[in-house]
Amino acid sequence: MDYARTVPVTADGRKILEQARNVFIQQGFEVSPVSAQRFEAKGEKLLRNNHNPFHGVSRAIFMVSGGMLTVEAEFGGVRRLRNFLFIFPPALGVVLAVTFSLMGNFAGKPWYMPFLPIAPVAPWVVISPLMASSFRRKVIGTLDTLLENLHGMRAD
Repeated sequence: MDYARTVPVTADGRKILEQARNVFIQQGFEVSPVSAQRFEAKGEKLLRNNHNPFHGVSRAIFMVSGGMLTVEAEFGGVRRLRNFLFIFPPALGVVLAVTFSLMGNFAGKPWYMPFLPIAPVAPWVVISPLMASSFRRKVIGTLDTLLENLHGMRAD
């Protein structure tokens, strides 16, 4: 699991799980109850970073026992986005370099001419890891906020 956190709760466990279940259902997750004190939510894997951060979670398990709420989550969407960001820009640079090398006659040109197609892709060496870690932080922050809201529910 990529995320695990436990918080104390004072409200009824079924009420807390129902609230969390509703949040995941509204986000389009497939929610399946495992028991009265536990449910599992599965969602689509994310490929864009402009989605709701909940979509970075591919699987989440919520459990209530002994006055404690435990959440475990896998970040399949975050992993998929990260892999795309690490593979696509360098691959594009290589394709562009090969294409322009085959098409162009570089005899008598400066030595760096065949490498110019790689220049637009070069900043992605820095941008890709920053975007991936930024989205991971957003997903963690979203789950933390949900947990804090569930933690704040009062027993009625």
